Amino acid sequence: MTKTLQLTYRFICIVLGTVFLAAGIIKGLDLSRFAVQIGQYGIFPGDIRLLTGVAWLMVDVEMLLGAALLVNWHPRTCLRITAGLLALFIGALAWAMFQGNISDCGCFGPAARRGPVQALFEDGLMLAAALAAWQLRTASTHIRHPAKGWAVATAGILSMILPLTTGVMDSDLKVVDRPESIQLQSLDGQPIAFSGENFLLVLMSTECGHCREVVPLLNDITAEMGERIPVYAVAANPKPDIDRFVEENCTFYPVLAVEEKSLIALMGDEPLPQYLFIHNGQVADRWFAMPPEVQALIDLSGIGQHS
Repeated sequence: MTKTLQLTYRFICIVLGTVFLAAGIIKGLDLSRFAVQIGQYGIFPGDIRLLTGVAWLMVDVEMLLGAALLVNWHPRTCLRITAGLLALFIGALAWAMFQGNISDCGCFGPAARRGPVQALFEDGLMLAAALAAWQLRTASTHIRHPAKGWAVATAGILSMILPLTTGVMDSDLKVVDRPESIQLQSLDGQPIAFSGENFLLVLMSTECGHCREVVPLLNDITAEMGERIPVYAVAANPKPDIDRFVEENCTFYPVLAVEEKSLIALMGDEPLPQYLFIHNGQVADRWFAMPPEVQALIDLSGIGQHS
């Protein structure tokens, strides 16, 4: 019986450790997107540097914890942290769902998309497993060995280095005020040039609940202003996700694909959605959360009173 309990305990720890280590590695390989996903939870201020720091810290914690669970290093402490972290994840997901902020939890970065309901269920199972392992820990023999500490330390070093290999530098986070310098592509892969035009540029994500809610308002602007002040939206999402967003929400305006670093640069220190009025190639004004009034666009464009 004791042998069975020992094997069950180690199996749970290995599974949990593998999940945390894999999640940390995947997030670390695409830290910019993970930072954007954290911002969509609405828990932290929208400063992209703060969000990047939080994302980096999460990568460190998950990789350290994953390695510790795999080698059974200080299991009493690690299982406590595991249970606490999973409870924190569940609370954050529940809050974001209540606020309507997310449709993708970001738990495994862009490599594996999970809806918040699925993520809540899976995190609940993992929390139950962590609590079970806590109860079973006394049935397992904890052997201290220096190699375990070195393994955890190695994971910690890798967690610090990994995001640097993907080019997460301060220069990537500058606010860009000339969108014509950003390479934007339409849904069919053709480049779009905005130079010299007056238009409203919407920064959004297909994973953002608020971005869906404002579609009717943007459709109204598009219908009223037509070609005089066209509306374009940009998102750093895969083409199938953009196609699905357009179809499900019946957008009257094009939603264009943009490189993720370009979107983050345009975002500055605020979360999505954002609305940039571009006049003669320059950002004339910027709004957050809700689209601007039509009259504000008319005044900025100088096209005269709209009848």
